[in-house]
Amino acid sequence: MKKINFTILILLLALSCSAQNKKEQIATLNKQVDSLGLVINNQNIELDLLTKDIVKLKEEVSKLNNTLFNNTGNIEELELQIVSNKKGIEETNLFIEQVKEVFWYKPTEENIVDDWKFFRPDYKINEGPYFVAGDFDNNGVSDEAWILINHTETKMRFCVYMNGNIHNTIIQQFDFSYGYYIAKAEAGTYETYCGRYNECENGEPAEFIVKNSAIYFGFAEKGFEIYVWQNSKFVSFTISD
Repeated sequence: MKKINFTILILLLALSCSAQNKKEQIATLNKQVDSLGLVINNQNIELDLLTKDIVKLKEEVSKLNNTLFNNTGNIEELELQIVSNKKGIEETNLFIEQVKEVFWYKPTEENIVDDWKFFRPDYKINEGPYFVAGDFDNNGVSDEAWILINHTETKMRFCVYMNGNIHNTIIQQFDFSYGYYIAKAEAGTYETYCGRYNECENGEPAEFIVKNSAIYFGFAEKGFEIYVWQNSKFVSFTISD
């Protein structure tokens, strides 16, 4: 019987154990690799989900930006509309003021204040410092003389409505003041200012005749004139300066 070489046997056993250990280590490493693969795969899935979430968020942000842009456009349109409306209101107010400037009314007893209140007792009940009637153009039909007031109460007009006409003849226009007045001048011969003081020159008349009636026009405590119808128009003669 042959003798066993224990040294070789021990080496073989050692090699066999080493090989077994290597296989076990490899198996363990493979398991670790598989685990790492699963982890990597899970992370890839999570990354893909995150990427999709980011895309959705970007879409939402884009929608919000579009909404913000549209709203900004709407705000700009509203601002333009407001500016346009303001301009429209300003133009309307200007138009109203212009209408008032050219729209005139006949005074009433409510306007009897200041100097007009002082003058009032000198007039007939149905007349006043702003209104007298008479046959100014000598045709047998009554005419009316008025001081009109514009609606801004900044201007006045001395005018005459001839023969019941709705349109008037403007004699003078002047700044608003209750110091201005008109009155009726009866038929007769009147002396002019220059005739009274013998100062007439350059063909100025010393006197003139009123056939039916004429119109005094003056300012309180100042001079006045008489307007007489001559040659199809009103002619003024200074009586007091």
